[in-house]
Amino acid sequence: ALRSTIPYDPVKAIGLYRRAATKQFSDAGYTALQAAFGYIFHIGHLPLDWGLIADLTHMAATKDRFIFALPYIGYMRIHGLGVTKNIRFGVQSLTRVLDEEKRALEEEDRVTESTT
Repeated sequence: ALRSTIPYDPVKAIGLYRRAATKQFSDAGYTALQAAFGYIFHIGHLPLDWGLIADLTHMAATKDRFIFALPYIGYMRIHGLGVTKNIRFGVQSLTRVLDEEKRALEEEDRVTESTT
């Protein structure tokens, strides 16, 4: 059915995600992360290119997807994968994720309390 009409080509899909990530639209950050995941997980036998992964992840961070990109940025900075090793910056990135998560949970609690 549907599988027979849409060819399976993960390398082409990742290429399309990379192209879309360079555009200006609301989910460009999402597409940058999807492209990065393609390289991280070797989808379609793509190479593990940490420099490219770092570029795509930083692109996602600049396009309204920073909260989703920060854990990866932190990991890459702590381990020097595709970027200059900078443990302090890596820890700051991870701390920012925790701060944002705490803020979101507090906001969720306020919304829940106001509706009950």
